[in-house]
Amino acid sequence: MTGYDALGQDYLVKAGYPATGMVRLHQLLVDEETAAPSLLRTMFSTHPMSHERMQAAQAAADNQYRISNSQDARRERFMDSTASLRRIRPTINACKNGETAMAAKQYTVAQVEFESAIAKTPRDYASNLRMAQCLQAQGETGRAGTYASVAREIYPQEAQAHKLSGVLALQQRDPGSAFEHLDRFDRLLPGDAGTTFLKGIALEGIGNRQAAAQHYLAYLRQSQQGNAAQYSYSRLKAWGVVK
Repeated sequence: MTGYDALGQDYLVKAGYPATGMVRLHQLLVDEETAAPSLLRTMFSTHPMSHERMQAAQAAADNQYRISNSQDARRERFMDSTASLRRIRPTINACKNGETAMAAKQYTVAQVEFESAIAKTPRDYASNLRMAQCLQAQGETGRAGTYASVAREIYPQEAQAHKLSGVLALQQRDPGSAFEHLDRFDRLLPGDAGTTFLKGIALEGIGNRQAAAQHYLAYLRQSQQGNAAQYSYSRLKAWGVVK
């Protein structure tokens, strides 16, 4: 059993569930891998499923956590808590199909799937975000921005929609809005070098050369390779910030 397995089983017991729940989970995943090996191997590429992991969980349940096995599995409570997820299962399936098509760069197919997901559950964050990304990949930045905006409204504390909105705004030559969205992403998920560079682009676009230079310098401290680094250095050199 991996360290993550052990930690998960420990949390399970501390939450009041029997340790055998981890064993049943492993059995389910092993069975699923037999039925759909390519999908499960992709999902668990860094921690492949195996009978050994399941046997280790069983050994821990039989020994370290044996007292927990007399506890109620509380299936009814779990089913109540996950009822909302089961209700949107068609949405989840459509979104999954769209993800598969996106990975194969079949964007028109993906778009149909995401449209289906949104029709079923209009306020689903993932469906709106992925639709925005799908439309962006097809060059439809205006429509993409609309879906990204909906995603931000649905789940404002999640960072990815803010960054996508910033990139789309840059593509539409709206650096002021781009900076606002990128700065929001940066506050939610600080430390992303690419966002530092894009904020520099946005600041340059609104005419704030001094702040743009600071962002380009910060980016170069994180990365000296690639087109973004070359652009940052060329602007700093042109502005006399570096020689």
